[in-house]
Amino acid sequence: ILVRWAPPPSADVQMGWMSLEYQVQYRVRNTSQWEKLDTQHSGTQQSIYGLLTDEEYEVRVRCKMSSFKNFGEFSSSIIVHVAQIPSKESTFPKMLVLIFGVIGVVILLVLLIFSQQQRLMVIFLPPIPAPKIKGIDPELLKNGKLDQLNSLLSSQDMYKPDFYHEDPWVEFIQLDLDDPA
Repeated sequence: ILVRWAPPPSADVQMGWMSLEYQVQYRVRNTSQWEKLDTQHSGTQQSIYGLLTDEEYEVRVRCKMSSFKNFGEFSSSIIVHVAQIPSKESTFPKMLVLIFGVIGVVILLVLLIFSQQQRLMVIFLPPIPAPKIKGIDPELLKNGKLDQLNSLLSSQDMYKPDFYHEDPWVEFIQLDLDDPA
């Protein structure tokens, strides 16, 4: 903390007629031992380092003329509460570890996907099976040569088409689309 004070009103420090030295004392509130800081200059402020957070401290100041041996009386004590301040340094490593962790996981996933690309293609897009009819060349189906395909199918008894017009038991219903009934 930074402690500032004003010189005593009776001392004419502004004109330079006298030079004062100050002593700052502080302690944790409600304890008996005072810590002493002697200022090396005649300034009216002093920094106090190494204080515990979440504690209350009492601070007081006294002065003497540079040529005298004894100090005067202490000022009345002031109470200072040193609050807990969240430091940005403590959150920095956590954020850094989190960012590098996420980047690492993403890189591992990308490498895994690329190394297993063939397997994933088979899982997500299985191959389309080719037609497997015995005695039929798949190239005939691709090229669209239906007359050769029909001749192959008609040469085998099980693939022969049924001819309904030769069977007397089969009757067909004829519909006239123009007739509203």
